[in-house]
Amino acid sequence: MNTSKGFPMAYQNTAHHDLYGVFATLRENLAAFGRGLSRGMEAYAHRKSRIDQMERLNAKTDAELAEMGLRRQDIARHVFADLMNVY
Repeated sequence: MNTSKGFPMAYQNTAHHDLYGVFATLRENLAAFGRGLSRGMEAYAHRKSRIDQMERLNAKTDAELAEMGLRRQDIARHVFADLMNVY
């Protein structure tokens, strides 16, 4: 037993505190990864829906587009108008 001036030396175990920090950091990193993955999936779904809309409009005849007030060259502008601030 180690002693200092006749008293036993005290030891403090800090492993618990260090381990808590590691798990807290891991939890934060996993949460950030999950949020990033979620944003990526949402962006993909949003793009996919616009592409689907463009494909549906491109499949229409010029007469069908004219009934909708569209010309073939305006399909992209129509689908992405909210992103381009074009009306």
